[in-house]
Amino acid sequence: MARAVIRPEVQALLDHFAALLGIRIAVFTPDGRDARTGLGMPGQAFCARLRACPGGEAACRAEDARRFAQAAAGAAPVAYRCHAGLDEAVLPVLVDGVLTGFVMIGQWRSCRRPPAGAAWAADPALARLFRTVPYHPAERRRHILGFVRLLVDQIVARRLLTPDPGGAVGRALAELGREHARGLTQRQAARLAGVAPSTLSHRFRRDLGASFTTVRIRARLDQADRLLAQGASVRAAAAATGWDDPAYFSRLYRRHRGRPPSQARPRR
Repeated sequence: MARAVIRPEVQALLDHFAALLGIRIAVFTPDGRDARTGLGMPGQAFCARLRACPGGEAACRAEDARRFAQAAAGAAPVAYRCHAGLDEAVLPVLVDGVLTGFVMIGQWRSCRRPPAGAAWAADPALARLFRTVPYHPAERRRHILGFVRLLVDQIVARRLLTPDPGGAVGRALAELGREHARGLTQRQAARLAGVAPSTLSHRFRRDLGASFTTVRIRARLDQADRLLAQGASVRAAAAATGWDDPAYFSRLYRRHRGRPPSQARPRR
């Protein structure tokens, strides 16, 4: 199955959603790899405990695979209550009619108590963990899904998630990722990709809609975002990604992200 290229701007959208609602949101590539998660939010402790039970891991994986296949086959969002009684949704991302990835939200709960008849409800530890899952009443589900549909529309309209171009562009992107985009010139990237610099420049604009320089900056900012989300200072994140002047880094960050880098750091 095709891979995908996820633009750094996707991370900001996921972070805002996770911060507002406390719900885990992740973008998956078509092959099902978890490639981006809002605020780096892990799965619920309740789910981890349930997966550790006999047969729990297999049940969760089977549920996920079935829902992903259902969303892909219908080319439409699939909202459901999982076998553990939690609400989830999978939305396919279609770019020019091609399945390019998935957005998955969950888990959250729309009931105060463990669902009646759940085999695990008799386990006090699991019942207690169930109540730690974010709660949103059932009538809010429509708004949550509407919000995520608009988010997916933005991802598609701005082509923030696109099929992996492969070839020379794919090889150049791989080099940018390995180098964290620091110090790699277009000429060097072209040589590593096996094409002329002018050819690489043309293909970047054709396939990614941006110049090599812009993509390199975005890759460096993507790395800075991860450091900031982990609590690094703006100065430290700038230095680690190759900018010696924090003020210049902040201006560049604001230009590309639409917010100052300080807002990417976790709130106290």
